[in-house]
Amino acid sequence: MFYKQIQAFMKKHGIKQKTIAAKTGINQNTFSAILNGKRKLSAEELFLICDALDVTLEELRKEGV
Repeated sequence: MFYKQIQAFMKKHGIKQKTIAAKTGINQNTFSAILNGKRKLSAEELFLICDALDVTLEELRKEGV
């Protein structure tokens, strides 16, 4: 359930959904569905999002703790 950590990180750093969607190549509607827990996040998408956020998977995992 990384979507909660992604949401928390983005909110904390003032990052908009459209920015990450553009950086990852994930459609904005798809990215919104991921962040709302309505669509599962693939491993590939998770790594793309981590790269776009410039954060490691471990750092992101700790974000929602």
